[in-house]
Amino acid sequence: MKSIKSKLIAVMAVFLLISVVVTLSTGIISSYYSIKQNVKNDMIAMGNIANKTLSSEINLLKEKVKNFANSCAGMVEGEELKTLSSFKNIDSGIKSISIVKADGKIISTDPSLSGQNISEQDYFISAMKGNTSISTTEIDSKGELIINLCSKILSNTGYNGALLVRIDGQYFSNVIKDIVIGQTGNVIMIDSTGTMIANKRPALVNERQNFIEMAKTDKSYEGSAKVYSKMIKGEKSVDEYPYETGNRVCAFGLVSASEGWSYGVVAPMREMTSSIKYNTFIQSIASVIIIILAFITIIIIGNKFTDPILRITKVTQSLADG
Repeated sequence: MKSIKSKLIAVMAVFLLISVVVTLSTGIISSYYSIKQNVKNDMIAMGNIANKTLSSEINLLKEKVKNFANSCAGMVEGEELKTLSSFKNIDSGIKSISIVKADGKIISTDPSLSGQNISEQDYFISAMKGNTSISTTEIDSKGELIINLCSKILSNTGYNGALLVRIDGQYFSNVIKDIVIGQTGNVIMIDSTGTMIANKRPALVNERQNFIEMAKTDKSYEGSAKVYSKMIKGEKSVDEYPYETGNRVCAFGLVSASEGWSYGVVAPMREMTSSIKYNTFIQSIASVIIIILAFITIIIIGNKFTDPILRITKVTQSLADG
């Protein structure tokens, strides 16, 4: 009978262990996917905020440049430099303001700019069609990183030209530098070719890094390049990709007020799902406690079932022995 008692307890213990393990595994997996889905939803929400922030800043810049151009409405041929002198010290965030004639020739108080021709630049062509446009980053003749904004002068004197404003190439990096996702996540912005325009690491913007191009010679950038390739196609989604410091999650989409630029909200996946470890620990502790209590209960119940049978067996055996 003792072997029956041991077998009964063993069977119940195995059944209990399997039940707890299955329940624990199901709970952990369910929590993991639930947290990952919450992370994606949070990243999408942060992406929408990033888009609004960057779009508002672009619209503000365009409106400012458009107003500058409108203030030149009364300018006549030969008075360009006189008009430009009125813009001195007008905005600390502006590097230079110039007049561009219809043929693309720049008239500026800055000797390094004056005489240059930008007739083939997309932002100038767009401006002459009546659009206030903004360019991606570029290196100027002084070796400095800049962004161009251009707006047609709606002249009432018959003057045909545009106003060209150049701002610091790190302008948008300064806009997003204080937006932190989790502990170390951040916001980025790339142009329509994948070149970095805004990043909390200024060096990436200064070097005009393009992970899509870099991935062609360095496979370590392939994960980033796949996401950036989707970004420049105008897609909006949330993707996970490998990075040198571990997997990252990125919510991305088009910056609505831009010239085909895209935003990305990026964060380390392990950081965004760190609560999974805590949940797993708590569930594991709870499961161990349940197993111990249940095992004690099994022994007690097992004794209640088998002890009467053992007593009857002993009596029966005594009767058989006379």
